[in-house]
Amino acid sequence: RLFPSAINARVLSNLPTLADLTDTSQSPSTSTISPCFVRNILPASCKKEAEPRPGIHEAQLTVQRTTKPNIDCRIISLSYLLKSFTQALALVMFLAENERTEALLLTSHIFNLLSILFHLISPKVVFFSYFLSCIMLLNARNVRFNKKIISVFYRYSTPYYKKASMNLTQILKCFVLAFSLTLMVYSCSKDEDPASSIRPEYSENKNYNLSVRTLTHASINREYLLYIPASYDGTREVPLLFNLHGGTDSAHRQLAYVDMREIADAENFILIYPQAFLEGGETNWNTLKSKEISKLSSDDFGFIAAIIDSMSAAYRIDTSRVYATGYSNGAGMSYALACQLSNKIAAVAPVSGLMPIDGMEYPCAPTHPTSMLIINGTADISRPYDGINGYLLGVEEAISFWTEHNGLDNPPTSAILDNGGLTVNRYDYLGGENGTEVRHYRINGGGHVWFDFSDGGVEHNQIIWNFLSRFDLNGAR
Repeated sequence: RLFPSAINARVLSNLPTLADLTDTSQSPSTSTISPCFVRNILPASCKKEAEPRPGIHEAQLTVQRTTKPNIDCRIISLSYLLKSFTQALALVMFLAENERTEALLLTSHIFNLLSILFHLISPKVVFFSYFLSCIMLLNARNVRFNKKIISVFYRYSTPYYKKASMNLTQILKCFVLAFSLTLMVYSCSKDEDPASSIRPEYSENKNYNLSVRTLTHASINREYLLYIPASYDGTREVPLLFNLHGGTDSAHRQLAYVDMREIADAENFILIYPQAFLEGGETNWNTLKSKEISKLSSDDFGFIAAIIDSMSAAYRIDTSRVYATGYSNGAGMSYALACQLSNKIAAVAPVSGLMPIDGMEYPCAPTHPTSMLIINGTADISRPYDGINGYLLGVEEAISFWTEHNGLDNPPTSAILDNGGLTVNRYDYLGGENGTEVRHYRINGGGHVWFDFSDGGVEHNQIIWNFLSRFDLNGAR
C-alpha cells in the first residue's frame, strides 16, 4: 500500500543472505561483494564486466576486471539493503498504526533518493531526482501518485545509468545535499495534510484530557479533537462548544490559535475541535446543502450532528446548550449550523467569516430564535465586510437577517472600545424573542485574523464564551 509494488517485488525478492554479502573464502581484509549479490541486486552499470578493447594487453585487462567492483558498487549495495529494510519496517509499522511510521517513511525516501543519486552523472538528472523525490516526500501517502513519479523518473534517467562514474567524494556530497534538502522540505511541509497531522502528542502538551477521536459518518472516517475539562465529574450535564478551523487548515492548528481549554476548565464545558474532510487536496467545511452550488461532497452537517449524538451517549451533555464558534470558513460553517442544524445549535459566534448563501431549495430557516455574536474586521480582504455578491452575505446583511428573525426591532446600543490603538465598535441588539440578542464587534481596520482584544477587561475568547453561555435552545437562560 505504501510503496510501488514493482520495485518492492524486484528488491525484496533479491535480498541477499549473510553468506551472499561477502565471499567467505577470502580473508576479512580482502573480502569483496559476492558476484551473486552484484548480479541480482545492482543495476547494469555495476554488473557489467569490462570488455576487451583494441590495444589493451591481457594483463591490463586482468587488472581492469579485478578493480571494476569498486567502492561505488559497495555503497550502492548497502543503500539498497538499507532502503529495503526501512521500507519493510515502515510497512509493518503502518499496518500496526505506529506513530513512528512517518519518520520511517522519511528515512525510506532518503534512501530512495540516495540509491538513485549513486547512479547518476548528469547534473540534469541529479536535479530531476531532487525535485521528484521531494514531490514524493510531500505526497508520502499518495501511492498512485508516487508510482507515476517513479515511472517518469526511471524513464527519464535510465539512459544515464551506464555513464555513471561517481567517486566517494561526490557520493558524500550528494548525501549531505540530499539529506539537508529532504529535511528542509519535510520540516516546511509536514503539516500540509492536516487531517493526518492530528497526533496524540498534542494531548501531552498541557494535560491528558485532550484526545483524538474518530467516528464513521457516511462511510468516511472523520476525526476531531476532544477536550474534557478537569472540572467534569459526570454528576451533572455540561454544555458543548464546537470550535471550527478555517479553510485549508486543521483542528490542531485551530487549537494552537484559539486554545480555550483553560476557559473550559473554569466554566466546566466540553470542547471540540472538528477536522474538515480532505477533499481536492484541501480541508474546507461544506457550508452548503445544495449539491448544485457546492463544490464539495462531504456531509459536514451530518458529521457535526453525529458528534453531538456520540458525545451525548458517552457523556452527560446538556443538549439544549450546544454552541459553535469558528474562524473564516469555520465561521461560515457556524452560520450554516445555525441555519441548517438549528434543532441542535443554541447560539453561534462567527469570527472573520461571512454567512453563506445556499440554494433556494435550502433557505436559512432556523427553528428557534438564535442569539449571534458577530466579529469582523473592516479591512478583511479574504472575507470582505460587504460580502461577496451571490456567494456570501455582507456583515450588515447578516445582522439584518438575524435581528429580523429574532424580532429585534429596536436600534442597537453602541460603544467604542479603545484597545491600544485598535478601535472597536460594539453594537448590541437587545430584547429579542425569548430574550435573544445579536451583538456585533466591528474592528476598524481589522484584517482576516482571529482577533485579540478586550471589552471591559475581558479578553476575546472569554467574551465569546460569556455571550454564548447565556443562551440555550429556548432563548435566554
